[in-house]
Amino acid sequence: MLHFVLAAIVAAAPGAQQTSPSSPFDALERALADAVLAKDSATLEQLIDDGFVMRGAPDRDRATWIATTVTRCWGDRVDLDDVRVAQIAEDVALVTLRATYHVDPATCRPATLTTLITDTWRRTQADRWTLVSRHASAPGGLDRQYQRLDPPPPRFEGRAHVSYLTTRGNTRTGSLAGGVDATLRARAWTLTGSTSGLRADTDGEPRARRAGLDLRASRRIRDRLSLFVRGGGLRDRFAGIESQVTVNAGASLQVPMPARHELAVDFSAGYLDEVRVSADDKESMTGDLGARYRTRLASTLVLTDAALITSDLGDLDDWRLKNELALDIALNSWLSIRLSHALDYRHRPIEGFRGLDQSLSTSLVTKF
Repeated sequence: MLHFVLAAIVAAAPGAQQTSPSSPFDALERALADAVLAKDSATLEQLIDDGFVMRGAPDRDRATWIATTVTRCWGDRVDLDDVRVAQIAEDVALVTLRATYHVDPATCRPATLTTLITDTWRRTQADRWTLVSRHASAPGGLDRQYQRLDPPPPRFEGRAHVSYLTTRGNTRTGSLAGGVDATLRARAWTLTGSTSGLRADTDGEPRARRAGLDLRASRRIRDRLSLFVRGGGLRDRFAGIESQVTVNAGASLQVPMPARHELAVDFSAGYLDEVRVSADDKESMTGDLGARYRTRLASTLVLTDAALITSDLGDLDDWRLKNELALDIALNSWLSIRLSHALDYRHRPIEGFRGLDQSLSTSLVTKF
């Protein structure tokens, strides 16, 4: 529909001349279609202009379009209908038409595929018409003419979450967890910060505590590549850590994924300074490999998974793995429930402590 509206507008413009249905462009379009069916590169080279572009995402130039066309399946016939021509200048013409193929070019299987085509033809100095540009789209209403995209992320966003679990009986236990995270976007820069805490009590006495702080600044240098620096602080009495400070710098790569899926992979090197409860303190240079995945399962369901492997560069047998898998269930625009599983594994645990910590939590999350 968009093609026909465009042709009508151009035809109505001053200086535009509407040609008859039996114009030479019917023959040109048929010759082009027959060359596509026959995979006739020589004829395509004659009909396609040197500056040809096939509009799309991304655009394809002359050489790419011809090379792709002669390698696909097109069957032995194509129906050209509703050909309309608007000669907008002596040497320029706009042609719109509907083409129906009877073979799927991607699978070579029988199928009926219809496309709306807009072609721009130009007359050369040698008095020969060549195709300058082409655009094709599926027929239909407005829903077929526009691609629906998610709006850009806000400049600033933040979240706060809290969860509490208690048991009663022979032993009274309770745990309180919470945290805040925020993101600020300024052109190519993205600044993120998060803090979290967990306290577990037994019979009113504190049994263990965990508190963490993480700050990260990243700058995009390519569409899918960014550089970042990160600093973090941690106190984890569950694992025997009195205090820990980490600093990292590296690169983050956004991996191409299907719609509704996002995957980023981080590579970095850094420094770790750790004060331990029951063993010698540790200082080392580290290498980190991380991955962050996100997908929208439904309008109100978002699944995320973040993993990080840290290795002592001086002792590769001393490595650690952290992973958090979470499902966010939106209740409204500002309130949601988060179900999460966190795993913290140390291949060489601190003396007197186990190497694996896991936690399951249900949190109430609010946006601000």
